[in-house]
Amino acid sequence: MASYGDSAKVLIGPTRGEFANETVFLTSRQTNEQLHIIKEKLGDYDGFAAMSDGAAESLYHRRKGILAPALPRIFSWSGEESSDRIEDAIRKSVMPLLQSRTGDDCSLGILQYANFSLGDLLERSEALQMELLEIRNARGLRNRLKVLKGFQKNLDTRGLSDFSGLSESTVRKHRKVIQSLFVQGS
Repeated sequence: MASYGDSAKVLIGPTRGEFANETVFLTSRQTNEQLHIIKEKLGDYDGFAAMSDGAAESLYHRRKGILAPALPRIFSWSGEESSDRIEDAIRKSVMPLLQSRTGDDCSLGILQYANFSLGDLLERSEALQMELLEIRNARGLRNRLKVLKGFQKNLDTRGLSDFSGLSESTVRKHRKVIQSLFVQGS
């Protein structure tokens, strides 16, 4: 997993309108001037955060143009915990701290790309495995992992069925989901 402490950078700093706390709505005439879209490879970065003014008061140092150490720490949670647990931790511990420092809205959105080897995935919690493999119960997870392990052996559907002990139709269902989760060429 990447270390975010020193490698995190600000892609787009906060923009200010004519007045403090001014909101530019997507339907307004100023949208084209205020909307920032970046389409480039970002090096080792595998996620980003978007935040409102209130959250930025604590998580972004305006004069220095750098992120607070807390934000990379929040990113580090994503490889270890399910999104439900992370959301709960942010809601219970991070947001009250941010809200105590401002009277403004505190919104924080985090998006991160998950990239695990099978061995790394197997070391994670069952809840995170279920989330990453898009499965809802422990039995389904066991079956999905059996098919995933068979993928490493380059088995066809029949071979996966024999390897996992699952029917060919069950293997096809798991295979379809697994193939949709993996970026080709990675």
